[in-house]
Amino acid sequence: MSRTPLIALIALCAPLTAALLWAARSPERPAVIACVDLDKTFSQLEQLKDADARRERIKSEMDRKVETLKEELQGLSEELESFKPGSTTYLEAERKAISRSGDLNALQAFSELRREREVAEATREAYLAIRRACGELANEMKIDVVLIDDSIPPIFAADLQTTRNQINGRRVLYTNPQLDISDLVVERLNAEFRKAQGASGAAPAAAAPAPGTGAKAP
Repeated sequence: MSRTPLIALIALCAPLTAALLWAARSPERPAVIACVDLDKTFSQLEQLKDADARRERIKSEMDRKVETLKEELQGLSEELESFKPGSTTYLEAERKAISRSGDLNALQAFSELRREREVAEATREAYLAIRRACGELANEMKIDVVLIDDSIPPIFAADLQTTRNQINGRRVLYTNPQLDISDLVVERLNAEFRKAQGASGAAPAAAAPAPGTGAKAP
């Protein structure tokens, strides 16, 4: 056989040989997957409960200011009735009432906006903390992927389009409950929060076992 056909034969066989060697090599470690029930995790975080308590205190303070303005407006309204319409005193009282009414509307709008902004910020901070804790646990437990288990919330009865929208918004159909690390995430973040608040006697987070037989570290 001449050198040229031999070289051509080797060139043709080389890709097949490489493919066979690749297929025959040792299988890689399967991906380790865990999941988190996000709603449950949010509801059990002490940092969010503390944020809720702070918002309630602020709401109570703002409500007192609103009630004070309402009482003042009620007094101005009664005062207007005692003046002759069109008189200087009537017009002055009317101007003051309109001004205070604007103050009331502005205070109510600001109070609602402030509450919404604080809820949004607390939720954002909690989500970032959850994501960080999931990353830390994944590194410790040799987990490759942590998913949000959106198969848990119920599908509410509704019209066809709304039902389809609920279904289409889901990405997970089923997860083995043993793969859920929500409790470990909550335990870690609550321990961190208590430590940051200077609470005494806070038990440290327990060592995290691998989640279930399907997610054991190699």
